[in-house]
Amino acid sequence: MLALTDIRYTNALVSAGDDTRLTAFLSRLTAGEKLVVGAIGGSITEGASATKPENRYINRLTALLAAEYKTDIITVNAGIGASNSLFGAFRAGRDILSKKPDLIVVDYAVNDATNPETVLAYEGLIRQCLASESSPAVIAVAMVNDQYANCEDTHLPVLKHYGVPLLSVKKAFAQEFGSTLSWKEYSPDTVHPNDDGHDFIARMVVRFIKEHAVKEQSIHVLPPRLHEDAAIYEHGHIIDAGMMTVIDNHGWDTGPHKAGYTGFQSQTPGSRFSVKLSGSYIAVGYKEFRGDFGIAEVAVDGGVPVELNGHFRPARQTVWAGGHTVIHVLGRFPRGEHMVTVTLADRKHPESTGHKFDVGYFLVS
Repeated sequence: MLALTDIRYTNALVSAGDDTRLTAFLSRLTAGEKLVVGAIGGSITEGASATKPENRYINRLTALLAAEYKTDIITVNAGIGASNSLFGAFRAGRDILSKKPDLIVVDYAVNDATNPETVLAYEGLIRQCLASESSPAVIAVAMVNDQYANCEDTHLPVLKHYGVPLLSVKKAFAQEFGSTLSWKEYSPDTVHPNDDGHDFIARMVVRFIKEHAVKEQSIHVLPPRLHEDAAIYEHGHIIDAGMMTVIDNHGWDTGPHKAGYTGFQSQTPGSRFSVKLSGSYIAVGYKEFRGDFGIAEVAVDGGVPVELNGHFRPARQTVWAGGHTVIHVLGRFPRGEHMVTVTLADRKHPESTGHKFDVGYFLVS
């Protein structure tokens, strides 16, 4: 078991934030109210490497709180593997805020290394969580990979601006990894905590909640945006094949993509489909896989096509073959309707064995 020692906890507490919302949460918890506690993030939140669902950190967290305060807590797990806060900002409303949570744990410090718009998207996610109907308390937890890397320093200015606390797994073990503590004691792979790691994260958050609630409740005022452009990520939509206005389709089938979304799939070069989207910001989500995935071209309003390479090329040696969804930002455009055309190219990465392609959805704001 990874003990939550005082030194580990002190190291982990990067920023205590504004404890006003935690006070309200703990007050209701102490009163025995039925509460909703959720988490949004990537595969760590989803529970990769946990031996069973109840061992995931968010489930351990709610179990610990429910047992101590003798109350019922509804657990919402909005983790999706290999996803970052850009995707999180566009799906938060559907996947977690609609459940009216009283506490949200945010986990994107590792996966935001793949985020093309980290600061703005992360602010958009944090702000809409704080501004949501249930006025939840929000806590950010910065996980870490086996290279002891994450994006917590990039996230920190946003978190401090909004008074959101940050607890860092990286800093909790920084003085121990590689010396008195081996990585394998925390994780069986390159990033995902084992059961002991999930338990440590849960206990760390519980201790923070109990120690950082003030005695008197006050009103938490949402500050102005740190970056005005973050507003784009507060009111976006994810539009999949089942929701799109399809203008024409030659050679693409529709079918399951990932995480409940319906995508467009083809393996025939020259296949093309066009859809009409309304907004001023458009990004596309598509699958990457190391095996037989090819290349597609995407053009907006007949402009210069953007190449999307579906062949997964890991940054470093790994046995993982992909199968995740990558988001590519197509750009910002005049607000209104836009025609987006996707064409499957006849070329492919030299290491790919085929031309398969899977377009999962568009992010539109």
